[in-house]
Amino acid sequence: MAEILLGRVVGPAGFERAVVLKRILPHLARERAFVEMFLDEARVAARIRHPNVVQVHELLHEEDELCIVMEYLEGESLSSVMRRLQARGRRLEPALCAHVIAQAAAGLHAAHELCDADGNELMLVHRDVSPQNIFVGYDGSTKVLDFGIAVMRDRSQKTQTGQLRGKYEYMSPEQCASRPLDRRSDLFSLGVVLYELSTGTHLFRRRHELLVLRAIVEEPVPPPRDIIERYPEVLERVVLNALEKGRSERYQTAAEMRRELLGAARALGGSDVPDEQLAPLMNELFADRRLEKEEMLRRLQSGSDLLALPAAEADEAVELPLVTELRPVTAGMRPSVPAVHRARWHWVAVALGTGVALLGGGWSVVSRTARLRDELGPSSPDPSVSLTIVARPSEPPPATSTRAPASALVTVQVESSPSDAEVFLRGKEVGRTPVLVSVVRGEEVIELELRRDGYRTLRESIRPDVAQRIRLVLEPAPAPRRPVPKPASGEERYRRFN
Repeated sequence: MAEILLGRVVGPAGFERAVVLKRILPHLARERAFVEMFLDEARVAARIRHPNVVQVHELLHEEDELCIVMEYLEGESLSSVMRRLQARGRRLEPALCAHVIAQAAAGLHAAHELCDADGNELMLVHRDVSPQNIFVGYDGSTKVLDFGIAVMRDRSQKTQTGQLRGKYEYMSPEQCASRPLDRRSDLFSLGVVLYELSTGTHLFRRRHELLVLRAIVEEPVPPPRDIIERYPEVLERVVLNALEKGRSERYQTAAEMRRELLGAARALGGSDVPDEQLAPLMNELFADRRLEKEEMLRRLQSGSDLLALPAAEADEAVELPLVTELRPVTAGMRPSVPAVHRARWHWVAVALGTGVALLGGGWSVVSRTARLRDELGPSSPDPSVSLTIVARPSEPPPATSTRAPASALVTVQVESSPSDAEVFLRGKEVGRTPVLVSVVRGEEVIELELRRDGYRTLRESIRPDVAQRIRLVLEPAPAPRRPVPKPASGEERYRRFN
């Protein structure tokens, strides 16, 4: 629905700052429904003043142009943090997990408590709480983004009955059943994010949207301690409380969940200044991305053209394993985590988002929802929502595995500076840096090739006899030479100096 631009505000006495411009796409600026959704987002976000919510400076409206001016944040989405940790075989400390989600809960509580000019609660629900919409700054701060599909009492654009909006795998049971929502729906979504951040797995992702909805509504949540050995019990209690199917059994407010998280962080020996502990980690994980963004800002401030913008999300080729793929741990055993990076599947409904959403996505969700309503039977009343599967997709017969045994494989972690370079192994693309690939162990040398726009193609030979980590530095491609004009007939070839 919108595009994101980087801009700068210039004022007297050398004042300037970077800002983000979110502009509705020109062909949608003439559609009343989309304009109302865009204006609703601006009104909602501008009313919330909290350090854990992205700030909206103003709304610009000039002729057919509609644009929201927001603060520029230096950092990464929580989804990028999770993927980069996965690529490095690391997991965020439990105390820091509790801190990050507690900060997001503080921002959500400010939104949930929003009132109109007469002091009446607006009953706001974000509806799209997900790792993509929680932002972690390089300074260790945390902010909630994107109120594009938030619902509240005086919103102009209403969601039609039967429409599902939001990312399927982060929906609450009542949201899956298209029931009226309140703030507790966002707390379930935040619980899913906490589960994934602290375990390094996708909780509800499945191969089909219908299976995602069924898992959320019907399937029990595997306790984190069944997946991760020595997972802290104090943090597990918070996770499972937030993920209760019945909303009356969950936390009732984000403030209540935040208090429990802060208590868990203290019990886990967390730092008194967790931001100062998180900031060095962010700068270590994203040193390459930060350099790219600093160069981008330097060119912006100098008035130079931007050669390229860093990708909005880091390491999109890296994927977290599904919780259904992990074997429960027993004493003395570690969970089995496959090292295969799958293509990312986004079950994204109509949303403004902080990126660019396609108009066609809205149509497909509405049509899919109509089909789902035919496939899903009636739901039982709250607080315990249940869906009956009337037409369940048949499971394909198990295929005979041709994959080499784990002992015959080695992992090769490929990193580059700058990141987001295409990696080719034996001529076949295997992802973008940083990426972890599995190859058959052997003495035969194989060739890696890295490609990135604006840089020379780099080839590197490796011997996959042991697990290894490779970091390659790409050289900028030389600028094309401009032809030197030939002097006109009779014109001096060189300038003469006395």
